[in-house]
Amino acid sequence: MSEADQLARKTDWSRSVPSRQMTGWSLVSACSFLLLISSVMAAGRWSRQVEDRLDIAGFNEGATGALSVSVDELVVEPGDVEIEQFSALTVVARFTGTAPLRAVLEVSEEDGDSEGSGTVRSLPMVPTVDEGVFAARMEQIGSDGTYVVRFTTEAGDTDRAATPSAASPTYQISTFVLPRLVQADAVITPPEYTGESEKLIEDTLRISAVEGASIRLQLHVNKRVSVAQLRGPDGDAITLSPAGEDPQRLEATVAADQNHAWTIWLEDEQGRTPPENDTISLRVLRNQRPTIKVTFPARDTNVSPLEEFRVEAEATDDFGLVDYGLQYAINGADLRKISLLPSHADQQQITSGSEALAANQRKAGMAGVIDLESLQVEPDQLVTYYFYVEDVGPDGKSRQTYSDMMFADVRRFEEIFRESQQPDSQQQQQQQQQQQQQQQGSAVDGVLQLQKEIISATWNSLRRESELASAGTLGADLKVIADSQHAAAEQLAEAGEEMEADAAIAGLMKLALEQMASAEEQLTDMANASSGTGLPEALLPEQAAYHTLLKMRAAEFEVRQQQQQQGGGGGGGGQNSASQQQLQQLELNNDRNRYETERQAQQQQEMSGQQREQLQILNRLKELARRQQMLNERLKQLESELRAATSEKEREEIERELKRLREEQREMLRDVDEVRERMDQSASQQPQDAQLRQQMEQARSNTQRASEAMDQGRLADAIAEGTRAEREFEDLRDQLRSQTSSQFTDAMRELRDQARELSEQQEQISQRLAGETDRANPGSAGQPPSLRTNQDRQEIEQQVRQQRDRLNQIVDEARQVVEQAEESEPLLSSRLYDTLRDMKDSKPDEALEAAEFLAGRGMWQQSRQAEEIAGRGIQQLRDGIENAADAVLGSESEALRRAQEELEELAKDLAQEVQAATGEQSSGGQSGSESKPGEESAATPFDASRQNGTQAGRRQQRDREQDGQQSGQQAGDQQSEQQQDRQPGGNPQAGGQRQNEQQQGNPSQSGQGQEGQQPGGQSQDGQRSEQQQDGEPQSGQQRGSQGSDDQQ
Repeated sequence: MSEADQLARKTDWSRSVPSRQMTGWSLVSACSFLLLISSVMAAGRWSRQVEDRLDIAGFNEGATGALSVSVDELVVEPGDVEIEQFSALTVVARFTGTAPLRAVLEVSEEDGDSEGSGTVRSLPMVPTVDEGVFAARMEQIGSDGTYVVRFTTEAGDTDRAATPSAASPTYQISTFVLPRLVQADAVITPPEYTGESEKLIEDTLRISAVEGASIRLQLHVNKRVSVAQLRGPDGDAITLSPAGEDPQRLEATVAADQNHAWTIWLEDEQGRTPPENDTISLRVLRNQRPTIKVTFPARDTNVSPLEEFRVEAEATDDFGLVDYGLQYAINGADLRKISLLPSHADQQQITSGSEALAANQRKAGMAGVIDLESLQVEPDQLVTYYFYVEDVGPDGKSRQTYSDMMFADVRRFEEIFRESQQPDSQQQQQQQQQQQQQQQGSAVDGVLQLQKEIISATWNSLRRESELASAGTLGADLKVIADSQHAAAEQLAEAGEEMEADAAIAGLMKLALEQMASAEEQLTDMANASSGTGLPEALLPEQAAYHTLLKMRAAEFEVRQQQQQQGGGGGGGGQNSASQQQLQQLELNNDRNRYETERQAQQQQEMSGQQREQLQILNRLKELARRQQMLNERLKQLESELRAATSEKEREEIERELKRLREEQREMLRDVDEVRERMDQSASQQPQDAQLRQQMEQARSNTQRASEAMDQGRLADAIAEGTRAEREFEDLRDQLRSQTSSQFTDAMRELRDQARELSEQQEQISQRLAGETDRANPGSAGQPPSLRTNQDRQEIEQQVRQQRDRLNQIVDEARQVVEQAEESEPLLSSRLYDTLRDMKDSKPDEALEAAEFLAGRGMWQQSRQAEEIAGRGIQQLRDGIENAADAVLGSESEALRRAQEELEELAKDLAQEVQAATGEQSSGGQSGSESKPGEESAATPFDASRQNGTQAGRRQQRDREQDGQQSGQQAGDQQSEQQQDRQPGGNPQAGGQRQNEQQQGNPSQSGQGQEGQQPGGQSQDGQRSEQQQDGEPQSGQQRGSQGSDDQQ
């Protein structure tokens, strides 16, 4: 910077700019300065002249009076006006000449009580952006009247409260009232068969009524109208007529035959109509046919000629059951109809029982035992049965509904189904030859299955004859059944080519073909005529053909049950479907795959639809409760403000807010009707609790009374009714949430049981990999499984694969519960979600997949390590599911109730155990082995199963030590009367009443007892040592007992 300064001083920069340019810029600067000085001086002189002229004008005006404005210079809009009552009036004043300093709008309204009286309101007019234009808006013109614009141009008028002297002409205000619906009521008269009384629903636009009901609509309007109609979307109109002497109450009667939606059309004598037309809707609740569900047996089965065949079913109806019972026949002949009503049950030949499960017989359980021996049925006969339910139809006449037709094949006495041993390779070859010989029987069984489906299809067409005929599909359906009957005959003829050598079978086949041809002919005739009048006759040859086919079936089978995925062969591969159903009734000793059933999927599908509808209703109830609470709080606040208001302006503001709240209350009443309608519609599909529906009606009534009190200005009553409605909505929400929670409880209970079984299966896999084989072979105990043969490897590999499938299925079901419970049960959803998220870290599915791979290749040590990782993950999953299951008790009271029930059950079990132990001691002379009641009552089979891994070594050690004990232990021998048994290793079993449970829950605890007690039969009921709990003998024993103590 210093160098630049020195350079500037040394250098003459003026030489770089021409002198002419420098001179020009200097002249421009001087002229600009002179112009600025002149402007300032001129402005000051002009302002003084204006002030002088204003002073002179003011003096002259004060001497001569106010300056008048001609009427021609003032234009007022809208002039004489006609507006709707309680609407606002906007007035605009235009001054074409000199604009006034101030303008006021003055409105006079007539009271209507006496002429000349009224109220006068004034409102200052505000100048607009346009010069000389003033405007004002007067709210709520309630009656006819006049208005005038007053103004002033006096400069000295500074009193804003004084009324200006100048005024415009007076203009007329005429008010009118548009026709409007005030309230719509409905008087519903249900049909006689419902047993319900007439009910009045006030202030509603959504009506739900039973099919066949009569509805009298009562519409209250605000004025006399010349035209009042209910207009439908198709142009049809129902005229509303005045009721009695009141011209403002209109009535019309409609029938609940189908759903309707009408527009309420009102028109007064001047042709005025409402700005918005209300719509009233009618939802008809159909009188549905009863639903019948066969519960036991839920499928076709085989029976013995000497069997007392028990059948059960459940029936539900929306309005009530008149009669219900059972119909059955032998080979389609001699049909018997048995009523299962309690009053009729004792008069029948069939032993039966029934129970009404709900009021008004809307739900009933049916049960009966068919004594086949007394009916003298014979093998290879067909017993068909179905349940019937009688109710009242929409026409008031009785109607019957039937369940699905069920089949019970009477099996032969010589049909033997037993479990065979694992075949070797030579036996497998023989069984393959037997399977080839059984192909003939399998073909007949295929025709049997098809014939059964034909009978069921014909029966279903008979049940739905009227529905199919009205839909125009009866002929097509019968044609399909006839074609199926023809295909069954062809299939039997093809299979019979190899049966011609046996004269008896050939004769039966010929008879069956004739019966099938007869049935086909009748079905074809009915299909061509599109009539189902001959369906009962067509069932007879169909059932006769089925009976003939039963006689052609093979007589004896030797089978073993085996999973389809295993590699071993068996004699069951060629079995027919009917035989497989019978085999499923056998209690074989092999482990069953309990997860490959359709029951869980059916439960989930049934629950999802019902639960989705209930969740939607639950959400609406939550919203209604919240909205009612907000309305009540705001109403209380406005009531306090209204009492404290001191000015008219504050009162008007509060009144406007109250009017808005009244509209919200009426809108909420419409929403309540919508929820009630959805609940009624849901009840027509699945019966709901009558108390729940009654409580919904009460909540709706409270809401309506709150709206009515607000319309009448009774704020205290409106707050009270609104508070009651809020409580009703909250109770409804809690009850519906409890119902939804109970559904989740059932799902979680099923999920918890699956998780426990999964953990038990995992423990068995761990024991097998650790070398714990069946105790019937003591020599193999402690040895690892033999994986050198393909058969052993495949068995363990298959077991691990099934375990992985079970795990994946449980995880999928848990995810579904998480999604479904997200809104209604957030705690359950959160806990399950955390469990599934934590399980991803342990990855038990990948560990099981690795264990399956390693086990299939004989790497048992590595497979065991992978299994341990999977076991920890499965245990973590089980603990998380059990923790989540605790969140679906519904409410605290429900949790306490369930806890009380569990305590009562435990106390009852404890009392029974004490009573049983006391009785045994008195009868036997000695108590044997008396354990602590508290310890045994707290132990469960599942809790015992957790100790399998830790007690496995102890059990094997005790097996070896018991060999050194004395064989003459008297106390152990005296326990034989108390259900004491011995294991293969020689351990005597004891444990009293809970022995069987402990054996099922954990085999490792099945040897616990107190052997070698002191002479005299005195039982050690004091404190039990650790050796006694593990099944060790007491101090009276020899060297084997001492060795056991040293080992421990």
